[in-house]
Amino acid sequence: MKKILILSFLTLFIACLFTQDAQAQHRRKKKKKSSSKVEKYFDESGNFFSKVYYGAGLNLNWQQGAIISGGIPLNTSTFLFGISPMAGYKFTERLSAGPRIEFFYQGTRIQAAPNSNEDLKLNSVNFGLGVFGRFKINQTYFIHAEYQNINEETPTGVINFQSNEIETTRSWTTNYYAGVGYTSGGLVGVEAYLLWNFAQEFTSENIPIYYRFGLNYKF
Repeated sequence: MKKILILSFLTLFIACLFTQDAQAQHRRKKKKKSSSKVEKYFDESGNFFSKVYYGAGLNLNWQQGAIISGGIPLNTSTFLFGISPMAGYKFTERLSAGPRIEFFYQGTRIQAAPNSNEDLKLNSVNFGLGVFGRFKINQTYFIHAEYQNINEETPTGVINFQSNEIETTRSWTTNYYAGVGYTSGGLVGVEAYLLWNFAQEFTSENIPIYYRFGLNYKF
């Protein structure tokens, strides 16, 4: 009788183990099946990230212009230096688009008075958000177009000559860029491109050309 009870207990114990193992395998299969659709699009062997490339840009620009303060025109010069991470999705081998973020330093010098060699200084840190599109002409050259909103600090034209301070305002500015670029190709490449800002007025003192340099990965 004792042997029968022990045998029955062992049989029941083994049956429970098989039941638990079968349930665990079923849960793993179900979880794997539900996550396979996500993995299909978000791992390197799937369809999404395998078509994404990344970049980091370096932006340089220098401009001359003028502001009116109290009815008096004062010459200005502005130096821009910025960095801009970006990511693009390849719809085809040639056409891609994606977001771009920019952080830049702006140093502005404003003439203190007409015929004066002294300058007032304005230094600010600004940022921008935008979307871009690219079309690869071949493995070396591409066309770049971009819509961008910049939040920047700019002089109002009012100057306190007693304290030599420039009154400023912070606002959003919209830019429309288009131009051509060069990339060295390869898994990690160097790129440089030249853009025209169609949102800025073209004058003899202000040519709205922007130069960008950077690196790209999988472009």
